Amino acid sequence: MPTVTHNDLEPYLRKGKPSIRKSDELKEAEDRIIARIIAAGVPDEPLAGALKLTVRWCFHVAGNHSQGEPHTVKPDTSNLLKTLEDCLTRCKVIRDDSLICSHDLAKGWSDPQGIYVRVECIGFDSGDGTATIGTKR
Repeated sequence: MPTVTHNDLEPYLRKGKPSIRKSDELKEAEDRIIARIIAAGVPDEPLAGALKLTVRWCFHVAGNHSQGEPHTVKPDTSNLLKTLEDCLTRCKVIRDDSLICSHDLAKGWSDPQGIYVRVECIGFDSGDGTATIGTKR
């Protein structure tokens, strides 16, 4: 499971001015996540309207950690979340990550490892639906 996050940015000069861009490692991690999302199946149309995102990051049980124990070390959920939301938008599971107005997030030590995702429409518009994605490693 990728552990690189949206914070993995690097400085560069753009037209002589300082800027930042995604590192090659972050781009590769996003490509791997997107490939697994697409393999798991995406909706015919991107989900729209008010959305709830449920995510479980399950890291391989290692060291002194046990199955189901909370994962209290880096990477942190907020950085993992931004990368995942960008991937869900890029592969058209959701129309735009700004539509997500509710989150249910957790990370823990678990075998099998992977990222488990559920997106639900919670609004009153015509975009009702859900998408559940499991991206086991």
